[in-house]
Amino acid sequence: MVRLSDATHGFVAIDDLEKVMAKRGGDPKFVDIAQTLKLSYKKQSAQKVLTDVSKDNALTRINFFGLKLINNTSGVDEILGSRMLMIATRTMPTSSTLPRDRWLDREQRATLRDALHTWAFCHVDDIARAYVQTSPNKSVRAEEIFAPLRVVASLSDSEQWRTDVERALGKGRSADVSSADVMKEAILGILIRSITGAKRLRTVLTVTEVKMHMQLLEGGRFGKSSTTEIADIESPVWIGRQFRQVFGRDDAERPRFRMYGHFVRAWAIHPTLLDQAVAQGSVPREELIETDDPQEFCQVCATCDYGALCEIRSSKEPREAPLELRKAGRKAVGNRAGPDAGLH
Repeated sequence: MVRLSDATHGFVAIDDLEKVMAKRGGDPKFVDIAQTLKLSYKKQSAQKVLTDVSKDNALTRINFFGLKLINNTSGVDEILGSRMLMIATRTMPTSSTLPRDRWLDREQRATLRDALHTWAFCHVDDIARAYVQTSPNKSVRAEEIFAPLRVVASLSDSEQWRTDVERALGKGRSADVSSADVMKEAILGILIRSITGAKRLRTVLTVTEVKMHMQLLEGGRFGKSSTTEIADIESPVWIGRQFRQVFGRDDAERPRFRMYGHFVRAWAIHPTLLDQAVAQGSVPREELIETDDPQEFCQVCATCDYGALCEIRSSKEPREAPLELRKAGRKAVGNRAGPDAGLH
């Protein structure tokens, strides 16, 4: 990967790179790949001296500075994640479609690429000035990583773009939205999605699910001044306290149970929040099926909204594969043993 980055002047797209998620026991390949990626965002550190066997072991200096586009299903470890911009995705529902009226064909994409390339070289001075204005503190890693997006937004002359970028980077709402507001939004979002999607009113939620939903809403940098801090929305203790004081039902039990080797705390939701969710979901309450199953959010890992955030996934997913094989086996046996079975 280092040599490929040098040959392509830094930009490399890597599909299905699962080696960047640290595993117990350590993995030399993970250490090598992760270390390369950690250093590649900064020009001064993105250099490596390698021995070229094809040239009588001559020393060659490789430059792997530049953009890396990585796709995988398991995510990355926390330290590497602090040096990149992460986008969590999930399988598109079968009921949804992407609009095709604005899709570009191969020739149109090439034309757009060339136009953007030309524009960048014609506005080098403007880009340099915008970079200094948007990222004056070069010693803060997050500011260095965010700078290109902020420069593009500032040069667009679009206030909406600038607002969207700051929101995506986790700073747009920190000043005027509290962690408690985010938690309420997350709880209502979970309830409304269940109401509109399955006509089910969930009356019990877990700390784990609410925590992951808040991270989807705000990202990993909300409420932090540095990447080493633990924000309120990441703290199970803080989330549990909010349930006890604000969002949980006063007289409810607070069961603690195990899910695939992980201890999970469940809370019954306050009736006021349930009423708000029903009103916003626009489904008559008599048409809803009430459920108090706190594990209802944990279905199939491959299509889960929280796949890139879930701590339970590493324990659950290995158990799902044998189950799918058993289901496939039973289906095959059922097909063989049809109505004409035995009539030979």
